[in-house]
Amino acid sequence: MTATITSLAGEYEGLVEPATVEDVARLAEMGEELHASSDHRVLGFDRPKVEHLLTALINDPNGVVFVSRRDGIVVGAFAGAVVPNWFSDDLIGVDYSFFVLPDARKDMRGTTLILAFTRWCERRGAKQVKVGITTGIEVESTSRLYRSLGFVDAGVGFSKEVNHGNR
Repeated sequence: MTATITSLAGEYEGLVEPATVEDVARLAEMGEELHASSDHRVLGFDRPKVEHLLTALINDPNGVVFVSRRDGIVVGAFAGAVVPNWFSDDLIGVDYSFFVLPDARKDMRGTTLILAFTRWCERRGAKQVKVGITTGIEVESTSRLYRSLGFVDAGVGFSKEVNHGNR
């Protein structure tokens, strides 16, 4: 599988590459920034759990994390997997997280990360790629980006904060 990921990243030479376990600490750091700036901030952030998930995706042939670097530093990432749909054995690509640092959003990094993930899903046999925007960050511009890459609106997400008895 590594050869497939490596050759895929070659299509986006210099913009996107597969993450390695050496990138996990930086990715978790970016995850903390994403978490703090999103509507997920009302929830806890468990860095070891995040690092475990990222490591699992990097090491699993059905998972992937693509990164984009500037001056050798990761400034964008797309984490996802190819899994069977819940109602059939048809494979779908799903995203876990997509984040580009604010100062790196204007130079095609997001576009190439999405394209790399989509192409990777296609090569893994996925019939569909399902992505969402659940952070509340740049919803309109990210929606426009997905639409410009051939994605269509497929639903709406909602969120409600509840206490579960805690006051």
